[in-house]
Amino acid sequence: MRTAASALKILREKEGPVSGARMASRLGLTRAAVWKAVHMLREEGYEIEGVSNRGYTLTGETDRLSASGIESSLSSMWSGMTVRICEKLTSTSTLARQRADTEKQLLIAANAQTAGRGRRGRDFYSPPGAGLYFSLAMEWGREEAPVLVTTMAAVATALVLEREFGVAVGIKWVNDLYLHDRKICGILTEAVTGLESGVTASLVIGIGINLMEPAGGYPAPIRRIAGALVRQGTRIDRNRLISLIVNDLGSLIGRLPDRGYLDRYRERCFILGRKVRLDTGQTIVPHAISDEGALLYRDGNAIRSLQTGEVSILL
Repeated sequence: MRTAASALKILREKEGPVSGARMASRLGLTRAAVWKAVHMLREEGYEIEGVSNRGYTLTGETDRLSASGIESSLSSMWSGMTVRICEKLTSTSTLARQRADTEKQLLIAANAQTAGRGRRGRDFYSPPGAGLYFSLAMEWGREEAPVLVTTMAAVATALVLEREFGVAVGIKWVNDLYLHDRKICGILTEAVTGLESGVTASLVIGIGINLMEPAGGYPAPIRRIAGALVRQGTRIDRNRLISLIVNDLGSLIGRLPDRGYLDRYRERCFILGRKVRLDTGQTIVPHAISDEGALLYRDGNAIRSLQTGEVSILL
């Protein structure tokens, strides 16, 4: 698969044909191996013209989820990443958790999930043809807690969506992205701990984005809160979108312990200064986000910190 991704990267660099011999030389492969890589890319839906004595030309990207398409656009931080594409599965995060102890870096994306996972054991509605569903598993030898990683993933996703689609994304602490007062994205970060050490060995970050409203609309239980990023029929390069989000997230991780990105989180967190209800039933008015990603609020003369939990907006 990595050979196909490398071949795709070379084809994208050139507007004209690239000879098989030149590709073979750059990749350190035989021309037969290059031909197999091009054949694999064509099977993934890429339009590649081959002209005798001239070479190969990429004439069209694929509409399908493609491991080669994602892998070819990842930054050097993710060198060696295993990328897996599934047509349909229960949950990308469930599968990523199962494989986290054997893969240093793993990305799993699916066209549909039958049991997409949200917070508090809830499902994340994941129909085919309407969303972007992927999970990233990585080793984690840092001190930062999972809640902080969730804020990094939220900022990375928000910034990419804003750049690519010209929208203004809001963040509802700690893990939901909103557009026009509707939820368009959910993020779930889970720690995988070592059986003997009990410390966090790896993290699994699941991201689900409602790209467009599914045919027939959203199910009744979520119809009042679920929204979509774009109109039905809009063409979106999902491979590129995944790569951009993962690369932006990697950039933020690479700058740790610098937490300047939290200012962007705070700017977009629309619950600050508003009455919200905790899952305990308590009503609070959060006023800030700490450098640990916690929600801060006043309780009498004391300032309390909420590291985990969920809030509901009160009208």
